[in-house]
Amino acid sequence: MADDGDVQHAVEPGDHPRPEPGSRADAGGRPEPGSRHDAGSQPESGSRHDAGRRPESGSRHDAGRRLESGIRPESGIRLEPGSRPEAVAGRIADAVETLVELWTSSGEMVTPRLSAHQLKALKAVGGRSELNLTELADMVGIALPAASRLCDRLEAAGLVQRVPHPHNRRALQLLLTPQGGRLLTEIGERRTLSLSAVLAAMSPVQRTALDEGLRAFRDARHSPGAGSGPHE
Repeated sequence: MADDGDVQHAVEPGDHPRPEPGSRADAGGRPEPGSRHDAGSQPESGSRHDAGRRPESGSRHDAGRRLESGIRPESGIRLEPGSRPEAVAGRIADAVETLVELWTSSGEMVTPRLSAHQLKALKAVGGRSELNLTELADMVGIALPAASRLCDRLEAAGLVQRVPHPHNRRALQLLLTPQGGRLLTEIGERRTLSLSAVLAAMSPVQRTALDEGLRAFRDARHSPGAGSGPHE
């Protein structure tokens, strides 16, 4: 007969004693880490099953996921949301609209007033010698009949003149008149003053950053692959 201090635990019918953690009986209930049974429950790293679960590094899907998460695929550097190309492009587009307004307003403040196409045509004539009407239409981006009417108005205003082409008797070349040259100079000076007023409101550090950024943008614009999408 047991003493009162020696408590015996009776096993109820249907109960099964639990094996001690780490014992052989306990190990039989779960596969040992690294065994064939354990390997079957999770795909081996680098296997076809594992590769199907994650995109291959460097693939288009991987680049797309990294771009969405703000990681530049070519460098692996995480970008802040406001510095991603899409976000910067939106802010630049707003700034360009303001710049275009400032740029075109210079042509409207002179006499005679010039539209954007007229100003572009006048600069094309002044910047290239022996320019004919067909070449002007291509440079301005308008049809030949529209370019002809445009030149008629510029010639009537005394800004350009048509003279025989020195190397082609059937063609005419467009030249700036002295008045047209003076008008372009005045427009250039007005643009410089307008831009200077805006830049004067910026700090020296901001002006330097803007100058460097515009130079980098110009270089990137002419680099190979500048017109490709973000996933290529």
